[in-house]
Order: sequence, then C-alpha cells, then structure tokens
Amino acid sequence: MNSKKSRDLAPAVTRAISILETLAQAKKPLTLGELVAYLDLPKSSVFGICSSLVRGSLLDRGDTGAYSIGLRIVDLANSRLEQNNLTGEFMRFWDTHPHFLRDAAVLSERLERDVVYLACRNSSRPLGVTFRVGMRLPAAVTATGKAILSTLSNREIDELYQGKGSLGDLTSQSVKSLTSLRKQLAQIRKQGYSIDDGETREGMCSIGAPVFARGGNVAVAGVALSFFRADLDEAHRKQAIATLKELAATLSEKAVSLNPAQSA
Repeated sequence: MNSKKSRDLAPAVTRAISILETLAQAKKPLTLGELVAYLDLPKSSVFGICSSLVRGSLLDRGDTGAYSIGLRIVDLANSRLEQNNLTGEFMRFWDTHPHFLRDAAVLSERLERDVVYLACRNSSRPLGVTFRVGMRLPAAVTATGKAILSTLSNREIDELYQGKGSLGDLTSQSVKSLTSLRKQLAQIRKQGYSIDDGETREGMCSIGAPVFARGGNVAVAGVALSFFRADLDEAHRKQAIATLKELAATLSEKAVSLNPAQSA
C-alpha cells in the first residue's frame, strides 16, 4: 500500500462534503463569507458549489443569503435508515418490554469521534436531554459511544483520539483523559456493558451495549437506556443490563454494517 496520502480524485465533491459538514455543525445558517472563512477556500469555488447544492435541494438559501441544510438531506438520511431493519426492530423490542416505558431508549452508530442517533424513545420524565434522530454527541462520554468504542483496540483508540483535544466535556463528570477512557473501555470489555454516570447530563445515568454485524467483532451500533440516577436501584439496574444485552443480541442477528468504513 502506498504510504503517501491518496490524491483527491474529486476535489469539488470533497469541498461539497466540507460545506455540508460545516453547516451541520454550525447549528445556524452561514453566509458565503462565513463559509469561506471557516473552510479557507476560494470564494468563487464555495459560491459555485453552494449554488449547485441549492439547485439539488441539499442546501437552502434564505432571504438574507445565508445557507442552511436542505430538506433533501432528510430524505437521503431516511432512505439510508430504511435500508437497514435495525431501527424498526429496535422500536418493536420496547413494545414487548413495558417495564422500561418511563426510561429513555436510544440506538446510535459511531461517526468518527461522535455518535449519531438513529432511533430514540424519550423518557416521559424530564431527564434534561431530549434525544432526536440525527443528534450527535461525543462518543467518549455517552453509553452507546463507550459500548461501541470498547470493541476497538487500544491502538485504534489512540489513533482516534491522541492529540485531538477534548474527549467531549459535557459535564464535570465527563471523562477527561485518554488514559481514563482506556480504563473505562477495558472494564466495559470485561463486563459486556457500558455506563455513562452523569457524563452526558448531570443526574442522568445511562447503560449501553454494543451491536455487531453478523460475524463481526467491531460494533456497528450501540443501544442504551437512560434513567434518573436517583431512581436507578440495583434491581432495576440488573434488569436493564440483562434487557440491553438481549436487545443487542437480537439486533446483532439482523444487523449488516451501517457504516462500511468502520467494518473494513
């Protein structure tokens, strides 16, 4: 394999991806000038690509001239989810487990150092966070993210995080160092489930488990339940762990890789 960085065969496509990712992360519309500043690209190039994306409904351009993600992106995302049966199976599973009706339940996959939520059932009580499809959170501090990361080797974890700054400082309890994260992941590998104890939201505790594609040893997704920490007694905790492992095994029987790049 050539150790040198591969030549970009489609630089315009790469720039279009960068524009879409920048707008998704900005959480607000951005003007042409702001996009140029963020991306450090020629203004003419950014304008041309944005114009093409607007014509394809992948971007919207508002009355002020600022750009935002277009609704066509939602259609494409829904099409992708429909190609895999995990989301439907995930929701059906909880219909047969009413004793967790008050608790939040989520299904996510990893995208680089984040998790992206694919299916959510929010708690009937105010946990302080409302999960939604497409929401992104740092993998290192979430129950699903930790479960997925635990299936990577230490070398892969180092490559993913070393020299990349914060692991995802959402609360005072969030894991702060790569050394601490490695210790957490080692424990998860031993016990088969993960714990987010106030790392995503103060006062909330989440338990997660990894989902594998058939025959794979690297998780393609993660599942989790979230509770008020004060309400999570030992009996409910043990029941949640057993139920999540059951769900993860059920989904693993049906899963194909959601992200081929992760199973390569």
